[in-house]
Amino acid sequence: MGWQKCSGIRRSYLDDLFNDLGRSINFFDK
Repeated sequence: MGWQKCSGIRRSYLDDLFNDLGRSINFFDK
C-alpha cells in the first residue's frame, strides 16, 4: 500500500510537471 501511495504521488507530481512544460511550450510558441 505504501508503495502504491508513493507511486501515485510521483505520478501526480510528474503530471503537474508535464502540464507546466506544456504551458511553457505554448507560451514560447506565441
